[in-house]
Amino acid sequence: YGIIAAGQALIGFLWIFSGFGTYEAAVQKPELSDKDCDFFFTVNVLLGVCLFVISCLSSPLLAYFFSEPILNRVIPALSVTFLINPAGQLHNALLARKQSYRTMVFLDLSGQGLAAVLSVLLAMIGAGVWSLVALNILIAGVPSIAVWFVSPWRPTRFLPGHFREMRGAIAFSS
Repeated sequence: YGIIAAGQALIGFLWIFSGFGTYEAAVQKPELSDKDCDFFFTVNVLLGVCLFVISCLSSPLLAYFFSEPILNRVIPALSVTFLINPAGQLHNALLARKQSYRTMVFLDLSGQGLAAVLSVLLAMIGAGVWSLVALNILIAGVPSIAVWFVSPWRPTRFLPGHFREMRGAIAFSS
């Protein structure tokens, strides 16, 4: 299953840019307002969309490089994690600020367990490489969705208008 390894090479590289340090900035900022949370959430989501697009546009190049046409479908599928993970990243930072580490670990382990079970079931019914794609998506997706149920914060605005006020956080995160 080198197909997944080839796809993960791109995803792993792009993942370096995911979040742009906003998780750390949200955890470290002494006072965190709802406007700050909206800002961090917006940056995470927009960056995730950009990385998703870059990854999808890069898939034909990797498919050609590795002589594996299936990468044209696998890489965009793996890239869905760029859309899912940012939705829960700020919620995880808020849990970390509260030092709710048990909750964070429980969500991560539950996601990994569910992903493993479903991936094995998919492999048993003959899904092949797609069982490993599902594993990667579920490992990112289950905790990112579940954290919305345990964290009370919800975004109020998608594009907050206080980018100037957030210069310090931007400097910290980059």
